[in-house]
Amino acid sequence: MDMNAPQNYLELGMSKSRVEEHVLYVRDKGAVFPAGEVRLGFYLMVSNRSEDIQNPWRSPCS
Repeated sequence: MDMNAPQNYLELGMSKSRVEEHVLYVRDKGAVFPAGEVRLGFYLMVSNRSEDIQNPWRSPCS
């Protein structure tokens, strides 16, 4: 899962990755996935307050 806040999109997918910095994952070539079921779950926060929409890093309690 990759959130691009400045361009306002969230990308979901599976890939091989490597860590280049502290928590910066970078896609790598050569991913192989066996046949079978994959489940993905995540939380989605929504708001209609303009201050929340302008700040995607806000606290969930705001």
